[in-house]
Amino acid sequence: MLAEETGQKAEDKNSISSLVTTAAYGGYAAILLDAPASSSLASNAVMSANTWVLVARPTLADAWASVDALRTVTQRAAGQHRIAPGNIFVLLNMRGSGMLSPNEWHQAADSACRKLGLATGFPPVAAVIPFVPGVPLSQDAGRPVLDSDDEFARPIHGLADMLFGGTGPADTRNKSGGRKFSLAGLTVKVKG
Repeated sequence: MLAEETGQKAEDKNSISSLVTTAAYGGYAAILLDAPASSSLASNAVMSANTWVLVARPTLADAWASVDALRTVTQRAAGQHRIAPGNIFVLLNMRGSGMLSPNEWHQAADSACRKLGLATGFPPVAAVIPFVPGVPLSQDAGRPVLDSDDEFARPIHGLADMLFGGTGPADTRNKSGGRKFSLAGLTVKVKG
């Protein structure tokens, strides 16, 4: 069980906050925390973050839940931790035909934000990942999902480029037979 699930304090050695800080000082370019909203891990992950990608489905129910999550992070937790509004992005996941368009979804969320008095409005939709039937099949077969379909992978690569500033990992072999690639302006070397 994770430290936060057992009630450890943020300053404890094995807390999410401490692990993120240690990893950042260790030279990691990015530290991703995938936390389900229904767990206590979610609030600890947000408290350790400097960027937030809010993942939602293109439904009115998820628009409302996203507004509530945004309000929690920007108002209720603002005295404890603040993620700059420019570092909050939305990813619409599993969009299929007949569902809300990204503009319709954003208008619904933005309207709810303004009615609740959130002055900044709702953050932009940074990427839309379509529902692709081959993705769950790849997961079930143990294959990497990014290899399953270009329509699925393209928006994920675009989001990564936007967040980490680059054109993706350009993989090259170095003289010692290892690999070398760039990620977020850093050159990463992996011994062969």
